[in-house]
Formats: sequence, structure tokens, C-alpha cells
Amino acid sequence: MASRASPSIRSKIGRGRFAEDFACRDFERRGFRLVARNLRAAREWGGGEIDLLMENEEGLWIIEVKSSPAAGLGIRPLLGAVQRARLRRAASWLRADRGVLVRCVLAWFDPEKQSLEIVENL
Repeated sequence: MASRASPSIRSKIGRGRFAEDFACRDFERRGFRLVARNLRAAREWGGGEIDLLMENEEGLWIIEVKSSPAAGLGIRPLLGAVQRARLRRAASWLRADRGVLVRCVLAWFDPEKQSLEIVENL
């Protein structure tokens, strides 16, 4: 069966960029403001990259965006224990640095359905 996803989102990099754009627009429609994108995390945070750092009246939100054509497997396995720990360290550092509530969220983009599923409390 041929994929319904457009050619620009079939490659891993293209799919990832498309998923981040989609997630950013979705959160902006919900009243969030983009603070940073593809933020290189400091060593104190555990390194790595934060896909989207957004804020609303409640505080800062670290949004890890995943896009996988493997539907039906559930989305929690897309984020390993090491990555969850890194996101929690980044949140702790931001809380201490900025004195605001920081939440970590997984946003899974389904390229087939062109939809976003959000899991909080990572």
C-alpha cells in the first residue's frame, strides 16, 4: 500500500521538520508562544536538543516532537528512559533558572492521519 504522506515528509529529516512545524502551529492555536526551537541544551540539562520550548500563562513547556510511521505501537515507547530523564533535567534546570513551572510533553505526529497526539507528565 502506498503511503499517503507527501514526499516532503517521507524522509526522516523532512518528516521531523514537518512534525515540528505542525506541533508548533497546533500549540500556537492553543494560545502558546514559541520561545525557542531546536534549542541546544546545556550540559547541565543533560545535553541534547529541545525541539520546542513554548510558554503560556501557566509557565514553560518543553515539547519533544516525534514522528513515526509505525502506528499502533503506542507513543510512549518512542521516548526512551534516557531521553525522558534528559527532559526532566532540562525542566528542573529551567525551573531553578527562571523560577517558573516547567512541563515536559511528548507530541506525536501521525503522518498518515496528519494529526497530533499529546502526552503530558513524562
